[in-house]
Amino acid sequence: MLQVKVLEIARVEPAAQGSSRILLVQSDPDLSDALIQACEPAGLYVHACTTVVVAQETCRRHIIDIVVVDWLMEGFFADDLLKLLSAAFHPRPLPTTLVLSRMGDAATRECLRPDSPIHGVLTRPTNSEQFAGWAPKFAAVLKRCQRPRERTHGCMRA
Repeated sequence: MLQVKVLEIARVEPAAQGSSRILLVQSDPDLSDALIQACEPAGLYVHACTTVVVAQETCRRHIIDIVVVDWLMEGFFADDLLKLLSAAFHPRPLPTTLVLSRMGDAATRECLRPDSPIHGVLTRPTNSEQFAGWAPKFAAVLKRCQRPRERTHGCMRA
């Protein structure tokens, strides 16, 4: 009997023409669902990935405008995770990157390496009851992070 190990597949939903694509790499499905619902009306399409492997494959297959990663994911700190994702984006540059952290902006920035590619820190909710109120604020921040882009042969230029 043939047995096949199936890797988790990134959630793929049709994006509206002209919407920005967000790569969300974090492991909490409740948070992902709340963010997807908040981002959709703002014209932001979210690829929610709960594993590093799926996130890398998503980077290879899609033009991503903003990357949002959890501070700690599968044993990788945000800086290290972004290095792995950067290789998946090659030859395209790593887009705007944000990190989700429970520590707050100042404490998180102190922990980042000086050469970190992270552009900003978002303090994430500590429990699922806070997600609903936090998600629209998250979508508003992402909307402000959008950069105009020109698509040329699958590459992104700012």
